[in-house]
This record gives sequence, structure tokens and C-alpha cells, in this order.
Amino acid sequence: MKRTLDESNSGNTSIKRFKTATEEDIKMFRDSRQTDSTKRNTKWAVKIIQEWSSETFGVEIDFFTIDAADLNSKLSKFYAEARPKIASITTENTEYHKNTMKNIRAAINRHLADLERDMNIVKDKEFKSANDTLDGKLKHNVKCAISKPTKHKDVITPEDLIKISEYLYSAENPIILRYRVWYDVAMHFVTRGLEFHEQLKPNSFEFLKDEHEREYAVMSHETKQKTIQGGLTNEEANHDKRMYSMPLTPKNVQSHH
Repeated sequence: MKRTLDESNSGNTSIKRFKTATEEDIKMFRDSRQTDSTKRNTKWAVKIIQEWSSETFGVEIDFFTIDAADLNSKLSKFYAEARPKIASITTENTEYHKNTMKNIRAAINRHLADLERDMNIVKDKEFKSANDTLDGKLKHNVKCAISKPTKHKDVITPEDLIKISEYLYSAENPIILRYRVWYDVAMHFVTRGLEFHEQLKPNSFEFLKDEHEREYAVMSHETKQKTIQGGLTNEEANHDKRMYSMPLTPKNVQSHH
């Protein structure tokens, strides 16, 4: 029997357990970690700093070879001088909003990571002076009313929520039905960003019953969403979230939790 097994194994030496990945495959997997919108954002931010560098120094920044000290110096100057395109001298929007500047910095940092540079312009101490420049400029702009502080959208009142619900159930037609489905999914799963909705498919939900035979839906796969504040991953954020087939009464909510 042992001889039979040995002969069988020797005859399968040409069969490989693992597939061979090409350099193109590896690059494709690495690129797949970012959404298309993130890639466009990175390209946009790099274009801005390269246009600034060409105007200021006559050449673009070589992100492949630039060292930390030189990049820190250039970033300090860039943060101080960067501004959006101005249609006329009367345009009020003469400075980027603070969130836009932080977005540009994050995008440049992603670009460096994509190039496999071992530097982080947000956290590394080598870029402290550049980040101090950015932080000081943003505070100065707000203080001088050059840039407006972040204004968050008003919280929807319970009265308005009732009006929205009444409208969504006011008629049975394809348009309102589509709004109703979007609203229910967004409210029950607390989604972040439009990328979430683009990923949804008919098999994105699994339909189950709880211990009281009440039907509910859960997410059937992990979804890519914007970063959850506090460090939660998307999988953890969607864990055990349920969308019931009937409105939850206070009693049902208590039993569910």
C-alpha cells in the first residue's frame, strides 16, 4: 500500500498546489485596495502640488527620489501658498477650506505609499514643521475669517422624520419605492459615503428570522465604506445590524437588544 501511494505521489509531481501570480497580478491586487474615487482624489491632489512646484521651482517634484528633509521644506512652502484657481480678483474663495487642505495632504501621503516610499507626511516627525505650518495656517484663516469653519448639516428633527416616512409610504410607484428602499437601507445600516450604495446587489442581504419568528435582513458581505471614527472596521460597524420587515415597537426594540 505504501509503495502504491509513493508511486501515485511521484506521478503527480507536475501538479502545483499554488497558482503562479505574475507581477501584473500582484499590482492589480495592490491597486484594488482603493476605490476609483480615492484614486481620482489622489491624482487630483498630486496634480495640484505638481502645478505649484512647476510654477514655484520650474520643475515637478520627483516623489520617487526626494528625501524627507527636502519634501518637508517643500510641503511647508506649499501649505503656505496653496490656493484654488481664481476666476477673478473679486472671487471670495481665495483659500482652500481646511478639510480640503487636509484631504490634499492625505492624498499626497497615499501617493507616496503607492510608490512604496517609507515615509508618512502626516505622522513622521521629519514632517513636523510642515504640519505645524499647515495647522497654523488653517487656524489663522479661520481666525481672520478667510476660511469659514466646518458647518455640519442640521440634525433631522423627529417631526421631519415622520413627514419623510409618510411621504415614502404615501403611494405605490417605482420612484417612491426606490426612495423608500434607499432610505430604509441608509437608516438601518448607518451607511457612510455613496460608495456603499454602488456596491449593493440582490445578494447583498441575507434574510433571517429571530427567536420570535420575526423576519429581518442583515448584510451578507463586507462593504467598503469611509473610515469609521473611533477605529471600527466596516465589518465591525455592520455586525449584527438588522432591518426588520415590520416597524420595531419599543417592546420589540428592547427584546432585540
